[in-house]
Amino acid sequence: MHSKDLPVELWREITSYLPRSTLYRLMGINRTLFNLAMDDFYREIRFISDDVRTRELLKSTIEPQNAARVRKLLIRPDFLPGLDEAYAHGMLDRWIWGLRSSKDDATFLAAVSAIRPCSKIREVKVVLHDHRFTPSFGRFLLSVWQISLGTRLHTLSIDTTWIKIPRFLQPLLELSETLTNLQEFTLEVSPSRVGHGEASTEVTVRSLLSFLRALSGQLTALRLSSPYFKEIAISLDTIPHFPKLERLEIFAFFGEGPQQFKCLTRFIASHEHTLRYFLLKPQPRYYLGKVAHQEYSAWLNPQTHDEELKAFAKPLYKLETLHLGLCDGPEDQNFFASEDSLTPRVVPNLSTFVPNITSLVLTCLPLTLDRISHLIDGLPEDSAGRRQLRSLRATLLFTDALSASLFDMFALRLDSLKSLAITYCRPYGVDALSLDFEAIEEAFYREMEEKRYDGWELDVLRLTKPEACPTPHPDMTLMEAVATSFRRKPQLDHSYICSC
Repeated sequence: MHSKDLPVELWREITSYLPRSTLYRLMGINRTLFNLAMDDFYREIRFISDDVRTRELLKSTIEPQNAARVRKLLIRPDFLPGLDEAYAHGMLDRWIWGLRSSKDDATFLAAVSAIRPCSKIREVKVVLHDHRFTPSFGRFLLSVWQISLGTRLHTLSIDTTWIKIPRFLQPLLELSETLTNLQEFTLEVSPSRVGHGEASTEVTVRSLLSFLRALSGQLTALRLSSPYFKEIAISLDTIPHFPKLERLEIFAFFGEGPQQFKCLTRFIASHEHTLRYFLLKPQPRYYLGKVAHQEYSAWLNPQTHDEELKAFAKPLYKLETLHLGLCDGPEDQNFFASEDSLTPRVVPNLSTFVPNITSLVLTCLPLTLDRISHLIDGLPEDSAGRRQLRSLRATLLFTDALSASLFDMFALRLDSLKSLAITYCRPYGVDALSLDFEAIEEAFYREMEEKRYDGWELDVLRLTKPEACPTPHPDMTLMEAVATSFRRKPQLDHSYICSC
């Protein structure tokens, strides 16, 4: 193999589809593959442990050729003492704690020495949950921000507990004038074993708002995930407009009361001319359970004339991708109820508030055929009367939507789709035990054998079914059964990372 026959960019594209273990086995073939493997190996520094392997990695990063490869930095010091570890009281305890602190200081100094020559770091993520924010860790973070990271930092992500947020943001706020290239900010608030009172809530909100105000003129992407979103939502009214904000993601438990929804409505409406991507889920990112919130459901699909109680009070003309986490009110939670008893629409008419949408993702709530039909009715159309949606990803009810009728509906009314991803969700409850899922699948296969969709040119198809692990697994048998109905077989997306 002669690497000079192909440009490096093409080799980089080819190797991006390979597992890391395979890429590393190709290191000895030629210089190009060796460099690509080394680029991947040193692309991200993960400062998690203080063991020998981590120290050796940090030591090797100091080499100029390796330091130039680093683009990302993950800081998650799991070796810090936990909150439940008592402080030293006796002489022996103080001596042991002193040794531990000295070791931590040496570890952080080694990390700073390794990070200093990495002049191309653009992304930093810091994770600290129920570990102590020790003075040595605070000094380390300050050193990281001061090693000229600020002028080149593009993406910053902080994953911590509610009470620690000011400890992270205050030093950054003092250095905010140097964060001239910071465009993407993520704050993930994780649950803690230690509660917080009103005083700490006020300090945290004030710190967050001060930080966002300082960066309001440059942020293009903002992601917030929190189980305490009510306090943040009500405070959003005090944040000035983000003139460059194109991507907004919110994962949150919403509290009770309309005020938080009114504030969020105004915040969304104030960015009607800049948002291109909007994600909204009624649960934090770490939460995998189901959520029922009647106020959220009513706000998302309003039946009121109060503009402030509508999620989309103004059309978002530039929005191209909409990702919504849906939930029913408590009265709609029974999946075995007749379709007449379910609210037919789960979102309002999309053509009204996202007239230029091309990609739609609907998750959290399994949809029925009837709800999908109402959804298609409300999609925007182009000047020729053809619906313009190009990509759809949705969660559908296995017992209702595993049917040829679903694909007949898409072929007839939504043949603009180029990418289709469906996660089938089995119903839950005692009644589900009596259902014959294999019989449902067999009936589906027989139906699809007779179908032909010659006018629908689908490029990518992905069908997944629930498994024992939380990650839905692609079902190749289902996908093949559907793919054979197309004149040109779509690409079958069978990629996934199994969490089990």
